Amino acid sequence: MRFSINLIRHFYKFVWETPLDGAGNGRTALVETLQIIWVVTRDLIEGRLGLRAVSLVYTTLLSFVPAIAVAFAVFRMVGYHVYLQRFMLQFLSPLGNQGIEITETTMRFVERVNSSVLGTVGFAFLIYTVISMVMKIEESFNTIWRAQNSRSIIRQLRDFVSFGVAGPLFILMSIGVIASFVTSALSITGIGSVPIKSFIRELSHYLPYVLAILAFAALYKFVPNTRVKTSSAFLGATVAGALWTITGWGFASFVANSTSYAVIYSAFAALFFFMIWLYVGWLILLVGCSVSFYFQNRKHLSPVAGVVELSPQQMERIGTHALLLIHEAYERGDGPLTEEDLSSRLLAPIEAMERILEAFLGAHLIARAEAPAGHYLPSRAASQTSIGDAIQAIRQKGAERALPENRLAHDPAIDDFFQRIEAEQRARLDDVSFADLLHSDRQDQASANSHEEHK
Repeated sequence: MRFSINLIRHFYKFVWETPLDGAGNGRTALVETLQIIWVVTRDLIEGRLGLRAVSLVYTTLLSFVPAIAVAFAVFRMVGYHVYLQRFMLQFLSPLGNQGIEITETTMRFVERVNSSVLGTVGFAFLIYTVISMVMKIEESFNTIWRAQNSRSIIRQLRDFVSFGVAGPLFILMSIGVIASFVTSALSITGIGSVPIKSFIRELSHYLPYVLAILAFAALYKFVPNTRVKTSSAFLGATVAGALWTITGWGFASFVANSTSYAVIYSAFAALFFFMIWLYVGWLILLVGCSVSFYFQNRKHLSPVAGVVELSPQQMERIGTHALLLIHEAYERGDGPLTEEDLSSRLLAPIEAMERILEAFLGAHLIARAEAPAGHYLPSRAASQTSIGDAIQAIRQKGAERALPENRLAHDPAIDDFFQRIEAEQRARLDDVSFADLLHSDRQDQASANSHEEHK
């Protein structure tokens, strides 16, 4: 027992207390990989991803047939509806015979769905269930990425068209093109030697996995309402694709050896296995999204909070420093800065920097540059912006979700004491503008240069 505890302590110390400054690339990669595995496992144990997966399963059950019906109607117009059934069979292949049964039953339902049978209200509900599934996926991804705001309704509708229709259409068309290519290549006798045919067959086996990874990467890249680096999206997609393949093999073995469950659940066995596979699939998708998020924020991982969070005092200090850098870049003519620039220079998590910049935007202390996108400029002169303005903006942003003061207990003596402290602090902070800070920095730099010349 003591040996196990000591082993865990040594492992924890290696993962979270190993200094990475000056460490080799191999050691750094190993430690960061173990940290990501640690925080993702912690999220799984605490049920953060599991609850989201359950919510997505419920939404999927409501929108599964409507989504297939919409996709079937769109794909039939372009002549690719045949591949939709093949795609479903491949997705449900780990269920064995139950997967075939679910696919056939779903397609029978889909073929009966049309506007004349459903009516206006029924068709509107059908579309609503599909849109709600897309919105639920975006909400889950935004929660993982700590994105505070959701997209507007217009952007959500645009994303629904992009990911709900165009995305699957592109995938199925790709599958159709690949299938046609493989069939044509195998039928050509002139170059159809055994090695070439074997190579094409092997290639066709791996292409679905490649397409799945590309689809996952597109989801991780574009669905979260924040900036996701392409490398982070592809790493999460690769992990999700590997988990999907391994879990699919394991689940197929489980279904094949679970005859007792089929006897117990009888006619509901197919639904039982389908719901489990849906849960596993959504959980894998969320795990891949978590890997993308933690990899992009690997410099700020924490064994307790996943990604470290700044204290209120740190938010105020880093926010003041960020606004100083924005003014400094503008004064020097270096060009506007981005969230990534500020996060990198201040060694702060990108999520904290986003909240700080949103606070400054709301207080009209900065503005977004027209071009290039994602860059920030001061909206007023440095001499007209005080440190108190910056700190007050951050505090107001943090108080948006706070409990109203009139619902808290009050004592006149304590209230008066804190009001005097706040008034004195605000008066001192308002006396210092960012122009004063810039002038102070220039004086310090000139003094340092003069000292170097004397040496």
